Amino acid sequence: MARAYRFRVIEYFSYYAVRDTWSGKEHAMSDGVECLFTKTGRSMRPGSEYFRKAWEKALNENSNDTAEAYFNEER
Repeated sequence: MARAYRFRVIEYFSYYAVRDTWSGKEHAMSDGVECLFTKTGRSMRPGSEYFRKAWEKALNENSNDTAEAYFNEER
């Protein structure tokens, strides 16, 4: 069974967004698309499913930090 994450990464035509599944709200994400790397140190390619899943995992590792960074006004 797949792990249920609080935060989901949504890929739109010209940007990414993070969606809080608890509230249903989204916030655009412009920075960070070049910050994900493989275990061997290679930059991940934006637009790939692996990239989106890795970014989603990173956002959910500390969901309190993600909530504060992107949805602080709703807390």
